[in-house]
Amino acid sequence: MTNEELYYLPASELLKHIQAEKERLIKEKAIKKSKPLPPITEEEKPYDLPEGWEWVRLGEYIKDISGGSTPSKQNDLFWNGSIPWASVKDLKDYKYLENTIDRITEHALENTNIKLIPENQLIVCTRVGLGKVLINKIKTTINQDLKAISLINNCSIEYLYYAIKTLSIEGTGTTVKGITQEELLNKIIPLPPLYIQDQIVQKLEQLSETKDSLLSHAESQLNYTKKMREALLQEAIRGELVPQDENDEPASILLEQIKAEKERLIKEKVIKKQKELPPITDEEKPYELPEGWEWVRLGNVAQFNPRNKADNDSLVGFIPMTLISDGFANNHTFETRKWEQVKSGYTHFANDDVIFAKITPCFENRKSTIVKDLPNGIGSGTTEVITLRSYNNTILPGYLLALVNSPEFINGGKLTYLGTAGQQRVNAEFLKNYVFALPPLTEQERIVAKLDELMANCDQLEGKAEEMKTYTTRLFEASLKEAFMPDIEEC
Repeated sequence: MTNEELYYLPASELLKHIQAEKERLIKEKAIKKSKPLPPITEEEKPYDLPEGWEWVRLGEYIKDISGGSTPSKQNDLFWNGSIPWASVKDLKDYKYLENTIDRITEHALENTNIKLIPENQLIVCTRVGLGKVLINKIKTTINQDLKAISLINNCSIEYLYYAIKTLSIEGTGTTVKGITQEELLNKIIPLPPLYIQDQIVQKLEQLSETKDSLLSHAESQLNYTKKMREALLQEAIRGELVPQDENDEPASILLEQIKAEKERLIKEKVIKKQKELPPITDEEKPYELPEGWEWVRLGNVAQFNPRNKADNDSLVGFIPMTLISDGFANNHTFETRKWEQVKSGYTHFANDDVIFAKITPCFENRKSTIVKDLPNGIGSGTTEVITLRSYNNTILPGYLLALVNSPEFINGGKLTYLGTAGQQRVNAEFLKNYVFALPPLTEQERIVAKLDELMANCDQLEGKAEEMKTYTTRLFEASLKEAFMPDIEEC
């Protein structure tokens, strides 16, 4: 049978050709004989198909399916070689697998049961990342969460790629949900003649290009908004966001108030007397300050991780890292606990304190917030945050938050990371010695008000971009399913 004849066969004849080819390959011991699949019942067919189409189990249509495994992580001879090794981490939201994060060695290939998967097969996830699918454009090995599906020559792998994306794949299990190979092979798909498969693929490729273009535009909008936020914060802490007012009481008055408040708290034994921080040198002053502003060290003008006192039965707020929003959201939630449960071994804070993550990647992702609405006004949380509290409200929480979210602060902190990879933290000495520009209190109020206004505008822009991403993705998913449900009358 010629390729052209095969191209226009109805699906029932195409399946006969596939079955005959599989029997030939089994006879030649190129593939193993698979377990017979049950007939498709009428109850399993979700809708009627046009003439020339057939409902088919995935296992009937494919040539072969194979799994993978993970070489021992303790054996250095198995890893960091030249052979791609695919895992769920590599199954991103695109069509082709062209590279992998991890690679194994020839030694691993020769001394384990891992097999090299040829190009142009479908890689389907059956556990973590359930239902994700890619077409591999490279020879690769795979781990145990993936399956590689090969097809008989001349069958459309692109069609099967899109067909699998329409499947409802719901796994079972408690800790990790997954489906078995048998369950995957029993899934049913609509099968048209090959020429109609190509028409469907062509239509979906065009829709996919449009989707990708819209998503790229939305992502560009989100990136632009992030840069806009960073630029606004930079302007805010440099005195460039709002005009100065010569009638403002200068920041030098705030420094006097801070000094008096510190002395009072030391005298009352609320805080301990601190070691003097070094004077600020001219080299540490990166630009000229507006009139009435002062260069200060953060450790001289704010309290770090102050402690709370409360009755053991008092209800308080408990904030683990997961309950602090990242980005520029300035938002958190909390769990209500008794003080005796969370007073020891945690970082303390109170309403109007600013807290920010000190560990990577939470620090650079700006997990930070102004604490608010805690029961009895106090709480505690993860030890991976730093608490900042101004002396007698001489620095507004909104200004402190702008400072710790500013590009200057984030980039400076990243340069001081200490610790092992994945567990690096900002150096405490950097934080206490950090030099920044302190504005008059009334100008702080204008800065914070203007930032609130402009950040709300950014929120709207981001919201529209996120809506565009959601709408585009849902529209493509609907179009994808519709492509496999053609109007019978039109066919």
